[in-house]
Amino acid sequence: MMKAMFSQHVSPVQDVTYDIDVYTGQVSPRAILAQQMVHESVKSVFVRHGALRLRTALLAPRTKLLEQSELAVSVMDHSGTLVTLPCDLRVPFARYIARNSVVHMKSTPENLVPDAEVLLSVAEIIKEFPCLASRSYYIRINHAALMKSYLTSIDISDERQTELLAILKEIRSEKDRNVQIHTFVESLQLSEHTATALCEFLDFEGPVNKLREHLIGTMKRKSWVGQTARQSFHDLEAITSHAETFEIGLPLLVNTSMVYNFPHFSGLIFQFVAANKRKRKRGGVDILAAGGRYDKLINNFRRGAEAAHPTLERWESVSRLKNSRRCFGEKR
Repeated sequence: MMKAMFSQHVSPVQDVTYDIDVYTGQVSPRAILAQQMVHESVKSVFVRHGALRLRTALLAPRTKLLEQSELAVSVMDHSGTLVTLPCDLRVPFARYIARNSVVHMKSTPENLVPDAEVLLSVAEIIKEFPCLASRSYYIRINHAALMKSYLTSIDISDERQTELLAILKEIRSEKDRNVQIHTFVESLQLSEHTATALCEFLDFEGPVNKLREHLIGTMKRKSWVGQTARQSFHDLEAITSHAETFEIGLPLLVNTSMVYNFPHFSGLIFQFVAANKRKRKRGGVDILAAGGRYDKLINNFRRGAEAAHPTLERWESVSRLKNSRRCFGEKR
């Protein structure tokens, strides 16, 4: 069966029509030059911060992390092993770090300085392009452990927490989002005081010093819940302080309901966003870059005792310079 499958011939018609689907727009020399200039500018910023280019394997054994992804493409190698093509840069990088016993990614891993340096790097990229610098970008940050500690402190089960995360992950208009959140909170049958506090927590977007008043009760807990909440708040405070020291120059706000890629991240989560009224149905913002710490993801690839290693600093920064040709004045 396998021999018959791979001995099929591609007809001339299939060969021609395939390109029609792939190349849907004209590619001008000016557009190619603009993309190259964007690439070089972004690369220069990362190199300035000590970035090194790594070459990871093209194929890797299929894992549970990718089984549910619609973007993952699986193929079979000559030995019959199912392998996947990379559908993002995060998973191959995490696997490389874990399997090559890389312990430190920066020379100063303590005090969350590298986490703030990632924010600085993206801010410097924005300054490289006038079309981005004029967009009034600001930074949203959150902590992956903060939501779970708060919800657990008001006795919401893991199953209901998963339901809430699914609601928060969907991109929709603010009005629709608020309706779904309030409907969910009502279904929890909490006391009026607790329900109001939960809604206020989920609606919070502001400076880190204003976040404390929403966490007082949670941080007073003597269990792991209180310890986790205190550590999460401390991390956000430290990152904000380092960002101010770096003079990033962009507003830095904590958004407690930002749950970007929660299954992978275990610390800082961030987004660089700018308001866009034309995208009201998709949250009303343009997201230029997003990322976070993914210690949890790397530990999934560690072997045996290595999985408990706590000292590695990790982060992701995914820059998406949209409409790059506009940065160089090309008409569309």
